[in-house]
Amino acid sequence: MYLHEAISEVLKAHGNTPMRIEEMADIINKRRPNLTRARFPVSAHQVGMRAVTDVQKGAPPIFEVLVRLR
Repeated sequence: MYLHEAISEVLKAHGNTPMRIEEMADIINKRRPNLTRARFPVSAHQVGMRAVTDVQKGAPPIFEVLVRLR
């Protein structure tokens, strides 16, 4: 399973509510053997970059990306 598919699975399992990328990375890492082909832990940076890649490329986005100040 690719990272974007793993992110989708995590979001679906949590009712498609907004989640912090750190939280998504933690869940993916806990379920890694079933979710991704990655041999190493997934970082929050990787999750965030994958979420915004489609927007950056100009392709139809898979994820809705929200940005706000802490």
